[in-house]
Amino acid sequence: MKGYDAKFIDELKNKQVVSVKNGAVLGRIDDVEINTDTGNINSVVIFGKNHILGIFGRENDVIIPWNDIEVIG
Repeated sequence: MKGYDAKFIDELKNKQVVSVKNGAVLGRIDDVEINTDTGNINSVVIFGKNHILGIFGRENDVIIPWNDIEVIG
């Protein structure tokens, strides 16, 4: 299948991400990076947590390559 439909991508957002290595909850999917040439998903993005009241910025985003995703749902 070439690319993904918008409904699938919308359903990915806010799904919880759990590490299969240690069971730690990494956060929820906030965004996806899409290859504009192929329409395929390159990676999912979990935005970094805000520092104190968001005034001092936030932690680095976590970017997970699509090929590293083992299970959805």
